[in-house]
Amino acid sequence: MIRYLTGLPETDIRYNENGKPYTENGPHFNISHSRDLVAGVSSEAPVGIDLEHTGRKHEGVEKRVFSPEERCLINSGEDDRLFFTAWTLKEACVKLFGKSLAEELTSFSVLPLIQSGKTEISGRTAFSKTVVIGDYVLSVCSEKELSDLIPVFLTSEDIAKEENDV
Repeated sequence: MIRYLTGLPETDIRYNENGKPYTENGPHFNISHSRDLVAGVSSEAPVGIDLEHTGRKHEGVEKRVFSPEERCLINSGEDDRLFFTAWTLKEACVKLFGKSLAEELTSFSVLPLIQSGKTEISGRTAFSKTVVIGDYVLSVCSEKELSDLIPVFLTSEDIAKEENDV
């Protein structure tokens, strides 16, 4: 997927201390997977992406991940889409800023991202887009405003075929 997004050989890909892949001279990119789908994004600005299948179990996660205000909003929904929207936004923000998932996820709120698509986190601006496609929720966060988000999904078979064609 990284080669698909960047067009660069694996030897040009580096990893930061938290395992986030990057290139020395751009483009910025990030990947996520859920079940047998892989989603990726590349941009001229730092970017993070998360993809989750809404059938995934999440009992007990809310108190470790979300603030009381976020939990209130999540629990107001009729289905799990609000949970997965908030969860994918949290993960996409963490990946955007290159932080570890072990860091305190309750230290920032994604409510502004859910409400307006923009927030400040640790003095940095984050913009977001979220799309629901079937049973999947995909969120992208970037330090630059995001134009229309056009997700492209690849299955594990697509990636294997791409690798065989290289």
